[in-house]
Amino acid sequence: MKTVFVPDNWNGSILMDCFPIIRPANEDISIGLEVEILVKDKFAGYAKIVDGKNLPWQAITEGMSYLIISHNSLYLKKTLAQVFGFSEANKPHPDFPIFFGFAQWKERHMPQHVIMFNKWYKKVGEKTTKIYQDEMSQEKLLFAE
Repeated sequence: MKTVFVPDNWNGSILMDCFPIIRPANEDISIGLEVEILVKDKFAGYAKIVDGKNLPWQAITEGMSYLIISHNSLYLKKTLAQVFGFSEANKPHPDFPIFFGFAQWKERHMPQHVIMFNKWYKKVGEKTTKIYQDEMSQEKLLFAE
């Protein structure tokens, strides 16, 4: 079984049932392939590639960047260049082939650091929901008169 290394859970997307992946195209990742997922070198589970395509490096868009890392494309390219082993002197060519796709979990074994992020993310979400509910109840009071 092919192993896909996910360097980090940058924006929490790895916690979703379906999450984006971006890898060098020479890793032979294709739609329908079942893969083992490693997050920060720790086993996270098994997933199936459900969609994706090969693109040149220059085709990385802002939308793709925000899906993967919650930052602009320049930041994503810089981060990926480091992850893929490029240096300042040896930057990826604009036509360097990448695979951008989506994987769906088949079986999850989340490492502790991912679970901790999930707990933090949930706590922040609960606080945000409470603040929103409080604001809405205040607004209802204003319009109730």
